[in-house]
Amino acid sequence: MTELVPVKKVPLQWAAAALVAICQQIEDGINIEDALLAQFNETKLDIAEAIDRRKGLKNYLEMMISHCKAGKSDINDQQKRFETVLERLKEKTKQILIENPEIPYVDSFGKKLSVVNNGTPRLDLKLPITISKSVNNIVDQQECITFGIDQKYLRTVSYITLDTETLRNDLKSGTILPWADLTWSTQLRGL
Repeated sequence: MTELVPVKKVPLQWAAAALVAICQQIEDGINIEDALLAQFNETKLDIAEAIDRRKGLKNYLEMMISHCKAGKSDINDQQKRFETVLERLKEKTKQILIENPEIPYVDSFGKKLSVVNNGTPRLDLKLPITISKSVNNIVDQQECITFGIDQKYLRTVSYITLDTETLRNDLKSGTILPWADLTWSTQLRGL
């Protein structure tokens, strides 16, 4: 039976260094003998094999990254399905409790299940609101004076914002406004 002889795998860095050394000897005018020519060809082959291994590893890593991305997508989809089922469970349970308030909803450990109002109501506005504005390149007026920046390079920007804290307080105290209202949402406790 013949023995399998493992083929040596030369790292790309070593093969490149060896090839540079051989090329330098050739450029220096050293007479190329058969041994040197064989070493030169072997080193070129080592470089080709090292590059092939790197390409193979690169392809493998790209494939694994692709599989990981697909796995993340599958996991995210599964998570969304679980979250949807959980939300439906909570909403259906809340609906049952609201429709039948006279029943004592208590689990086997004596913990009560109930529907309670959230502490802060949601502010519903019937007027169009821009969610946010961003202002860039804000400069300090004193720095503009210090650096002698001409007024033609400056622009003043102002916005009118809705004071939602005052609006909420007024609505809570009974003020009725045709363009704003508070909505008290509920949450399920004890599930």
